[in-house]
Amino acid sequence: MPATIDRVRPHVDDLGRYNAWMPLVHSVERVDAQTWNVELRAKVGPFARSKRLRMTRSVNEPTRIVFERKEIDGKSHAPWVLAVALQADAAHTVVAVSLDYQGTLWTGGLLDKVLRDHVAVAKELLPRACA
Repeated sequence: MPATIDRVRPHVDDLGRYNAWMPLVHSVERVDAQTWNVELRAKVGPFARSKRLRMTRSVNEPTRIVFERKEIDGKSHAPWVLAVALQADAAHTVVAVSLDYQGTLWTGGLLDKVLRDHVAVAKELLPRACA
């Protein structure tokens, strides 16, 4: 995108800013400097599916940020890992975001399409947020 890494990084290293550019992120509440409670919501026709996650930033490097699910309720939960890689030159930044989910609730054809649609919207909204 046509923005410097210094303009892009604040929008991807703070989960509290994701709901401005990623429609899948419905709401975010900061717990502490490294942890957020995140509600994801996907709508398919009249049906909606939501998921609440406690996400902690586990890697915070200049060009690599990783958030991992870290619940504190003592139960076993499927891993969620959100990784962001940044590659920049003087005026442009490439943002590569990957989401690794090892559960079964959020998989399958319809939700895959919804996720692809949300990613398409995010590709339009993130550059605007960084302008």
